[in-house]
Amino acid sequence: MVKKAIITGVVLFALYSVFVVKLRPWWWRASQHQWQDNIVQAQYVLYTDQPFTNIIVGSSLSRRIAVDSANETYNTSFSGLSVFDGLNVVTRTPHLPKRVYIETNFVLRDSSKDFSGSVFSPVLFYPRKVLFSLREQNQPIAVVGTHLYNHVQDWAAIHLKPTAQKSAAAADNSKSIFERNLAIHSKTYAETPARELVEERFALLQQYVSLLEARGTQVVFFELPVDKHLENLPTAKVIRETFALKFPADKYAYIPMPDTGSFETTDGIHLNPESAARYSAYFKSRM
Repeated sequence: MVKKAIITGVVLFALYSVFVVKLRPWWWRASQHQWQDNIVQAQYVLYTDQPFTNIIVGSSLSRRIAVDSANETYNTSFSGLSVFDGLNVVTRTPHLPKRVYIETNFVLRDSSKDFSGSVFSPVLFYPRKVLFSLREQNQPIAVVGTHLYNHVQDWAAIHLKPTAQKSAAAADNSKSIFERNLAIHSKTYAETPARELVEERFALLQQYVSLLEARGTQVVFFELPVDKHLENLPTAKVIRETFALKFPADKYAYIPMPDTGSFETTDGIHLNPESAARYSAYFKSRM
């Protein structure tokens, strides 16, 4: 019985592996949650043979930059993680890009050992490199479940239109959530970061920048617009001033931050869809 189950499992795995490599449709790619989506993004960069001209690394703020029409550009910004998680992935790619665009907003956030362990696990790293079916994006349950969920969402959007009363209640609730989140971020931004922390993070960033430049990659820094009430609070000012000191503009390239007053956020720091689209267009025009 056990032998039969093992043989059946091996045969099914082999058939699915052939399907993924030879027969899968273009949409056969999915992730079920934020953590898995981060791993999918990392695996794509690490395992692809396609050389990228530009790669963006950053936090969830940069994840909203759409680069679909930017040639040979890939967005390796990880939601809930650090710019250092992205740099750790990029510096291990088979072909370093011509340019790496580094978000500055959350440069003080530490990297995740759990994420690094999941992506670079010696047990699975090389098998996943060879066997496409083992990669996170190709899990059949995730793919089928995600597309079923999307179909239900589309059906509900068409057939279950909210009443005016529900729409008004949703708008009030959204405003309340925004105000609470803005208050939380305002409290965090109002704190002056410890000098030891700032020096430690920027020393690590300098190591990554030196490594990239030594291998012929240009580094470009950019700061995304946030709510205007946050942009000049102590944390943002310390980060900006330290970049000016450690990476002076006469030696390093920067994409200037546009006027924050012309952008809107969902929670004080993440651009809403309309503002994200406008910033994406701005970003690509400056590349």
